Parts: sequence; C-alpha cells; structure tokens
Amino acid sequence: MWIFFSLFHSTIGAGIVGVCTAYYITRHPKFSPETHHITILEARRPASGASGKAGGLLAMWAFPQQIVPLSFQLHQELAEEYNGAIEWGYRGLKTLCIEGDVSPTNLRNIANQKTPKKPAVDLPEDLNWINTAIIDGWAHLGGADSTAQVHPYKFTLFILKKVLETGAVDLISGKATEVVTNDTGEAVGVKYTTFIDKQNSATRAASAGKKAPPSRKLQTPSSPTMNKSS
Repeated sequence: MWIFFSLFHSTIGAGIVGVCTAYYITRHPKFSPETHHITILEARRPASGASGKAGGLLAMWAFPQQIVPLSFQLHQELAEEYNGAIEWGYRGLKTLCIEGDVSPTNLRNIANQKTPKKPAVDLPEDLNWINTAIIDGWAHLGGADSTAQVHPYKFTLFILKKVLETGAVDLISGKATEVVTNDTGEAVGVKYTTFIDKQNSATRAASAGKKAPPSRKLQTPSSPTMNKSS
C-alpha cells in the first residue's frame, strides 16, 4: 500500500512521538479536517514499546537542554487542559541523587555489623525506609516545579484518543517498508503492508489524493499499574 504526501500526512508508529506529532499537527491553526488527513501506521499496538513501559520522568534538569524547557512546558499545558492528574497520573515530584555502596560484600558486612562507623546521613523524613548505612551522601536534583512524572501508557493512549476524535486521523495496523522519494530526493509517500496483506498475499495501492484505507480498531490491554515512588 501507499500513502502519498500532499495534504495527507503520515506518522510511523503509535508511540508517544508518533501520536504527539499527529496531535500537534491537528492543533496547527492552518490544519483543517476538511482538507487534511493524517495516517498513523503501527506495526504492533499503540504504546507497545518504551512509550508504554518507561518511567515517565519529566525534568527541567534532564537533557538535551535545547528541548527540555519546551517539553516540560507542553506536558504542563496538556495536564492542565485535560486533567492529566486523573487521566494519566501527572504529578510533580521532588527528586534526589543518592550515592551509596550496595555491593553484596558491603550489604553482608552491614548485616553482620562489620562496617566501620561513619557520619550519620540525614535523609529527608519521607525517605526513612532507606537504610542509611549504605548511603554515602545525597543531593537535591529538583522539586515539583522542575520535575514531574506521567504514566506513559495512559498518556500515549489518551493523546491518541484525542487525535482520533478529530475525524481527520486513521490508525492503521501496518508496517512501513519504504519511504518513497521523487527524482530530487524529496519524500513523497510511504509504502507499507498491513496484516491483511501478509495473510492474503494481496497488494493494493492508494492513488494520490485519496485517503488511506479505513483503520481497524486495535485491541489494547488494560493499563498496567505503575509503581509510584516519592
């Protein structure tokens, strides 16, 4: 199958990058559902990779610094607009950098009380579950104004839902096989196969100016529970 670029756009992958790209295209002031169309190709299922399993940490002190401030701001704006605290577990955090020796030898020595005495480490009160005997030192990284966390699986699926609600986006269960270019090297389309193509050994083509075939609703598992830490 083919998707030809013109007023039609294609994103490869229904992970956080793919669905957010589609989302912000649909939010562009010049985007019109009447004249523009977006196709999202997903070879497995939405958020099936790192987008559904990562820690979901957002931090102003992260990297690359060229895009971190914008990313952090956009996450805040989305959480405010769509009640992210409820929809995808958005929350501000305080973060620490903790250094210590957790080697098996040191842990055995601590258990057998064979370690030399060292100055006590005064951790914050809400970290009293950490054995200070293994800690050498710690430092603040950021507070709730500079660090946050999301449930990545829920976030990705929520943004995908908002994209599909526009009526200008199709989600296709298929795999991109080639980026089609013209004589000057400009990308003009994407060649892909769907699971139906593989099963039936069928080949089809969408001519320029036509939408990609209607998408099939993908079944996604229930959201996994993410362990939350302070």
